[in-house]
Amino acid sequence: MTGALVGRGRDGAASLRVGDAEREAAVTALGEHYVAGRLDPDEFDARTTAAYAARTRGDVDALFADLPMPRPSAPDLPAARRPAAAPVLPIFPLLVLVGVVVLVITQGFFPLIALVWFAGRRRRAWR
Repeated sequence: MTGALVGRGRDGAASLRVGDAEREAAVTALGEHYVAGRLDPDEFDARTTAAYAARTRGDVDALFADLPMPRPSAPDLPAARRPAAAPVLPIFPLLVLVGVVVLVITQGFFPLIALVWFAGRRRRAWR
């Protein structure tokens, strides 16, 4: 790795690459400083060109080193990506229904009646 992280703090935030949204936020903030009279037209033009050419957070921060607020804020780091949860399918009731249908087709209604009677008897015994 190059010396990009040297002297940039523990987290190396200055070496993070910036995107178009961060560049546009920097140009907007520079425009506010220009309107407030803190930048002359030539300096505003030079800093705007540098903002559009910025590649890292350190490049953008350097444009505002001698200016008060407003400054573009550091981008929020994305939260750890989690895989999307699979939808819970009602598979158990479907399997029970298929089992009952197969039981009725192959054995008739007697096993179904016995199963219902046995389940009801166990429920009464637990009370």
